[in-house]
Amino acid sequence: TCLQYNFEMYPDITMISISGNHDFAEVNLLDKPAESALEYLATVFPQFVLLDQCDQMFTTAGGTVIWGIPYYEHPEHFRAVLLDTAQGINKKDYRNILLTHQTIGSGLPIEDTISPDDPLFDNFDFIFNGHIHHGEQLTDKFVNVGSPMARDAGDIGKQKGFWIVDLDDP
Repeated sequence: TCLQYNFEMYPDITMISISGNHDFAEVNLLDKPAESALEYLATVFPQFVLLDQCDQMFTTAGGTVIWGIPYYEHPEHFRAVLLDTAQGINKKDYRNILLTHQTIGSGLPIEDTISPDDPLFDNFDFIFNGHIHHGEQLTDKFVNVGSPMARDAGDIGKQKGFWIVDLDDP
């Protein structure tokens, strides 16, 4: 597989992920977490870290803490987990990055889960959000990462790619 090859070629690289809506076998709810296909990758590959539990975090050698909140079907579930996560942050000693997968600042004719400048994001230095297939930096610290490939004909002519973040010099 591609991941196996990459992890063999680059054994010191860690891939950090959260589950999105397409990764779950059913609807993900706060009181009834759904099974994610990414759990398999986290089991098979030690370098693949899945941050789907609200008490999980990943700390880099350089002192950056990465938090994750997977996709939740209901906005109030996402907000509850975001509140719990934000309250557990030690802002003074670490740089904090949040990975999310929600409808944020999309500009689409659907209801956004939360605004990218909501005070609940204040304790984070950077927020990288999935779910919206169009990549865009919404604020100085909030990025909808987008998808690296076209999903359907609606993506024709839209810029695609990926973000590279140097945690030593963001």
